[in-house]
Amino acid sequence: MLIKPDKAADFELVLGRLKEALAKSENLIAEVFPVEVQELFVKYKDAFAGRGVTQLNRVMSMSQ
Repeated sequence: MLIKPDKAADFELVLGRLKEALAKSENLIAEVFPVEVQELFVKYKDAFAGRGVTQLNRVMSMSQ
């Protein structure tokens, strides 16, 4: 996943909140942060720039 450079701090903030929520509840972020959940979702969604797909090529074989 590609993250917009100017939204990296928002993305990291959301992941930090998610980590905090997981430590407190198995039902995740809406239970722990009911007031912030919509704002966090918007920050998370707006941080994505797209998907990056990289073509992988074999460089060497480890079995020989």
